[in-house]
Amino acid sequence: MHAMLESRAPVALPTLALLLCGGCSGWFFSGVQYPDRSRPVVRIETSAGVEYGAATEVGVLFLGRTATEGPCRVHQFLGDDLLVEDGRIDPFGGIYFRATIDRKHQHAPLWTGRLARGDELVALVMGDASVQSVGVNVSNDSAVDGDALDAPGIPLPAGTPLFREERGRLWFVGLVTGAAELEEQGLGRRAFVVFAGPDRLAEALAVPENAAAPLRIKYRPDNLWVEEPLPRETIRR
Repeated sequence: MHAMLESRAPVALPTLALLLCGGCSGWFFSGVQYPDRSRPVVRIETSAGVEYGAATEVGVLFLGRTATEGPCRVHQFLGDDLLVEDGRIDPFGGIYFRATIDRKHQHAPLWTGRLARGDELVALVMGDASVQSVGVNVSNDSAVDGDALDAPGIPLPAGTPLFREERGRLWFVGLVTGAAELEEQGLGRRAFVVFAGPDRLAEALAVPENAAAPLRIKYRPDNLWVEEPLPRETIRR
């Protein structure tokens, strides 16, 4: 469930109230003149390392290679600013884990259709304070079976999110899981990038979620409040 984000102080102006609702507060105070949804890539700090993932309409998804539960910190972009949110890690389904955070500035829709050989995708590679957009192609190599890209000219770390660009939006397709090489006599060595594609995403979405817990108000140090689920152990049965 998407958290609702509001100002604790009463707001008299309707226009200002509109800007402060539904996760827009960070955007309103950032100096960005319109909400920038073009970089739905995140970096997740866990208790054991750093990973990359995607900010999607169902939350921040990543592979959980350094941690599958516990606290985390999520770095995400709002305009040109890199913001950091504290969060918690829970299983999502299949190979995916989810980092739950209060403010969801980026939320790419999910692409659950099929991919064809040669399809063009976009990889978002996150640096320390920037994002590089890299055009990639689903491999058309007859020797490759499964979700693989022809390796681009730059490394794609595990967890790098892949998107399909349709109707002016980036649709989340999957995450890079590794690299592979194929060497055949007379053809030389070819490099590929392996990824978890729409089939793995469909598997994750097929896992039933627990019934929604009752909500409580959480007051944040930045003078905003959000709705969050009550901890399971505090719910009376």
